[in-house]
Amino acid sequence: MHKWMLLAVAAILLAGCQRQSGQDDGITTKSLQRAETIRQLELTLKTLEPPSMSKEVMSLSDGELAEWMTGIDDWTYRVLSSPGSGELDELGLESIRRQLLKVYSPEMAGRAIAYYYHYDSLSGGTQADAAGTMLALRGGIEDYELSRWQPAPDQYCIELTGSTGLGQTANRIEHRSSYRLEEDKLVVTEFRLIPSS
Repeated sequence: MHKWMLLAVAAILLAGCQRQSGQDDGITTKSLQRAETIRQLELTLKTLEPPSMSKEVMSLSDGELAEWMTGIDDWTYRVLSSPGSGELDELGLESIRRQLLKVYSPEMAGRAIAYYYHYDSLSGGTQADAAGTMLALRGGIEDYELSRWQPAPDQYCIELTGSTGLGQTANRIEHRSSYRLEEDKLVVTEFRLIPSS
């Protein structure tokens, strides 16, 4: 009888160890998946060259400047949408933030991330919103008017009004952006659509 009791206790302990091991495997698998997601994200972000932020950009023609602004919007969208899964943890968000800081001020980079992502309480992670572009310039802008001014020696402002889309689907937009000069490099401090009145 004593042998049977020992065998029963041993079987219970062995089953508990196997169950714990299976739970650890799930945690390890999830950790490995997250590490691989971050690795893939970092590789993708390395391929996304930011637009030129040289101060000479401000001496471009109106058409070239409008194209440059469209390039910023497109690059921003590609950076924000670079995670293949649409779900990020804090490490992934930090990778995206670092990439955005190549063009944007810390405040503006934070706003771009907040616009594109939201916290999902079910998964405990951050999910991409299917909101499309941040500023609606990616498709190009037609019939535009561009005005620029320099409120201070190290600041530039641009206001762009025009149409996006074609024919019946054309939308009239007004866009405003501001830039600060830091060590001969432009940093975007504002980049947004102005709501229609």
